[in-house]
Amino acid sequence: MYGETTENYFIISMSKPLLMPILLLLFLLNAHKNLSLERIFVVISLVFSCIGDILLMQRRNDLFVYGLLSFLIVHISYVMSFMVRLHHEGDALKRRLTISAIIIALIPFIAYIALMLYILCPKLNTDAEEVKGLLMPVIFYTFIIVGMAYISYLRDRKSPGFWSVFIGAIFFVLSDSFIAFNRFVIPIPVSGLFIMFTYGLGQYLITIGTLQITMKHPKTI
Repeated sequence: MYGETTENYFIISMSKPLLMPILLLLFLLNAHKNLSLERIFVVISLVFSCIGDILLMQRRNDLFVYGLLSFLIVHISYVMSFMVRLHHEGDALKRRLTISAIIIALIPFIAYIALMLYILCPKLNTDAEEVKGLLMPVIFYTFIIVGMAYISYLRDRKSPGFWSVFIGAIFFVLSDSFIAFNRFVIPIPVSGLFIMFTYGLGQYLITIGTLQITMKHPKTI
């Protein structure tokens, strides 16, 4: 965050690539009680987060789409890890999540997607070279990242780690939102501070929350 705030690229290049490997090490040292597939998908998310960090820190337009693709894989893998946990609930999931509960929970997330697209689409639907071809990828990416937060919210609220994971997912969405606003709408003062704070905290909370789940649920295959 200091490197981003002071625009010290040397500090950024030395520290940013280490964030996700350290978090990955923390997860692997403590994830032996997690569900096997859940553990695999979280590892995939953290690995591709590191790849995305390295690509985006280059600040090159030609690498932005590849960074976007890396983080798309990150969010999809997180969705899959949440789905594994939902599936693990078995019959309890059907009793807990009714159709009406699913629809009602969806409303604020759909509203956020609508707001983001209302702001971003006019900026991306132009012939400007720096945004050429980004409209559809950004729209798809927006649905995926907000969908990731939504799926995290559908998990059992009584489960240890629920709020850590859900709040972490919200911070992750905010981080991507800051990036989009700063790049396509209007420059945000000290944007790196807000982006890295929400991104780092979001990833940490998702990881820690996933580990906390094992306080209640035993490991199964």
